[in-house]
Amino acid sequence: MGAHDFFIRLWWVIALVFMQVLFFNNICFLGYATPMAYVYILCLLPQDLSRNAWLLWGFMTGLCVDCFSETPGLCAASMTVTAMFAPWMMSLFAPKDDLEEKHGVLSLKESAGRRYAVLMVLFHHAVYVLLEVFSFFHPLHMLYTWAGSCVLTLMIIFAFSHLKRKKRVVAK
Repeated sequence: MGAHDFFIRLWWVIALVFMQVLFFNNICFLGYATPMAYVYILCLLPQDLSRNAWLLWGFMTGLCVDCFSETPGLCAASMTVTAMFAPWMMSLFAPKDDLEEKHGVLSLKESAGRRYAVLMVLFHHAVYVLLEVFSFFHPLHMLYTWAGSCVLTLMIIFAFSHLKRKKRVVAK
């Protein structure tokens, strides 16, 4: 990973944390669903990144969100667990031989990239909701929170991905 790629990803982390803290944390659709767009940073990481780098990007992004969202350790823990399984999830949709540019979800074909993002968000939100509730006494509440948050987050991630693809096409 070159310095240019590092600073682009760092810019994305800052932008996603900023948007999460100022905008997305204030959305609570029907009392259940809150989008967590900061998961998108894990979709931007390349498959050939070391496991330690995946964990560091996930943990630091989650920690930044935690610092400004009054969720002590919740985002950091869920992002770290998700980052631990993210390379494996990506390999389900794109074997190492098929990655052309090795730029995360952008190097996958559009349908494979969307499936990877869906799996990443479903997994992250499951971990997040389980850690937040830490109980199975209200399974419907957990299910509504998980499903609603997943839908809102995926809508935002697909919008970001569409804008990023569009910008990349225009730049060529």
